[in-house]
Amino acid sequence: MMRHQAKERWLLSWALKVMSLKVIKEVEPEKFIALIIEEPEAHLHPQLQNIFFNYLSKLDNQGFQLFLLQDYGFSLAIW
Repeated sequence: MMRHQAKERWLLSWALKVMSLKVIKEVEPEKFIALIIEEPEAHLHPQLQNIFFNYLSKLDNQGFQLFLLQDYGFSLAIW
């Protein structure tokens, strides 16, 4: 149970960080904002991964630059 709560806290902390960046982007639309996320899949249940990645794709449409680092050998996803 405790492990599940830690993962929810991780997702919530990211949501709060992104919300604050969205406010900055609204106030200063020309500002360049990049998010670098290391191994996001390591912290989330597959259903939450789907929600999280769908949310990230929406951020891409709002002008954010996204970098996802995964430790499968080495891969880097750039949106």
